[in-house]
Amino acid sequence: MAVPLLTLLLGFVFQKWSWGLMDDLQILEAGTGVIDRTVHYFQSSRAFGQFRLVWPAHCGLFYTLFERRPDLFYIFRLFETVVVLLLWGGVAWRVTGRVLALVVLPAVTLSFHYFYDAVFYLSSQELIGLFFLGLALHCFLYNLQGLWRRSDRGGFSWGFYGLGVVFLLGAFNSKEPFVSCGVALGLAHLYAAWAARKHAGQRMAFGVAGGLLLAGTVAYALGLLMFVKSSYTSQYGVNNLAKLRSNVTTWFRKDFLNHVPWLGAALGLTLLNALGGPAKDTAPDRQRRRMGILVGVLLYLGYTGILLPWNTVSYYATPLGVFFALAITVWLTREWPRAPMGVQIGVILMALFLNQLVCQYALTREAAYQNDTRYLMSWLRRNADLLTNETVFSNAMEPADVIPRHVNRRWGTRLTKFWWNLNPNDRIDGARQARFYLYSPRFSSEPPAQLRDWRVLFLSKSWTMYQRPRETPDER
Repeated sequence: MAVPLLTLLLGFVFQKWSWGLMDDLQILEAGTGVIDRTVHYFQSSRAFGQFRLVWPAHCGLFYTLFERRPDLFYIFRLFETVVVLLLWGGVAWRVTGRVLALVVLPAVTLSFHYFYDAVFYLSSQELIGLFFLGLALHCFLYNLQGLWRRSDRGGFSWGFYGLGVVFLLGAFNSKEPFVSCGVALGLAHLYAAWAARKHAGQRMAFGVAGGLLLAGTVAYALGLLMFVKSSYTSQYGVNNLAKLRSNVTTWFRKDFLNHVPWLGAALGLTLLNALGGPAKDTAPDRQRRRMGILVGVLLYLGYTGILLPWNTVSYYATPLGVFFALAITVWLTREWPRAPMGVQIGVILMALFLNQLVCQYALTREAAYQNDTRYLMSWLRRNADLLTNETVFSNAMEPADVIPRHVNRRWGTRLTKFWWNLNPNDRIDGARQARFYLYSPRFSSEPPAQLRDWRVLFLSKSWTMYQRPRETPDER
């Protein structure tokens, strides 16, 4: 756990980091102070088809605090990441009763490639949603202690249940897909009611609590669909079967395959330990494991299901790494103490190598993109006279709009927006053809064939600025 986190910290300290593109700029332009920025950002996101109360408040505070020092914001973001990992490690500890879970869950999470996107993309909401969901789980797990003791002693605390609901609403208001977690936790409460069938008081309490969670979550989701969904989120739907199939395939290739090493380790330990005979488990231990794995699986399946019509990769998939880690941690901590010392050392070395490999890849990729984008902006500033009032095409949709605005905001230039267009020879509203084309391999593998004879003005791994070689009579 410590090695990849220390690697990230050193990367943030010794390399230059600046704001991201589209979302960061929108937040910075939303206002000039904490309250003003919070209110305006909430209003703009609400008009866009989003309903988030907690996230705009987070942005209003910290984007204002770090407005002139985005490099420090990345270090703070890393601190938030550590808090989330320890919080969910504590959830696994509560479930398993073993301190080992505090180490295993972060180690499993940090092997999931897309979890790092939540660290590098300051505007991603998933990390804050995980924070509030983790707090909610701690509250709900408090009520399971009496159930796992197989007694009515301690009872069901409606106070902790209510506090858990408040934290769950905090997750909902960080990003809408966390609504799926309300369904998962409602089903988990109903399972707890079934498990407590010999204790009438707890059975009734868990049943009512689960029913309320399910009903409240469904009502909240319907409210989003009926009163909030618009503009950007109007594209969300389950009718596009081709997109659903594509996203399932993408999930398998880019998300599930990230889980395979840990699934292999857990299965291998289980088969190895089975040779030594069955484990001696108490009934409460079995109940805790079942609940922990059930919660992890329900959270994972629900969140994946709600992402399928949208996007199952990048920072969108960040929570999947934590949900998978919860289930696999509960499984691993049972098998770990029975495994031979040599096998334990082998698993530790595998985890260290895997985590460092994934972390270094993500850090190198993002640091290179940040550096290349910063150099591009500096070049645009120096060549503003060449590009001002010129038509510039680009294959990068959001950067085409945002990069000139970032340059104008920072240096007071007057660049006009670049246009997203995959054909360099197209025309905008019958005007002359674009004289410049900004290409990035990050958004498509090969540059358009029409650019082969164009002159290269700026070149980096992430960006190339082309200039049309000469004007034809049609272009004048």
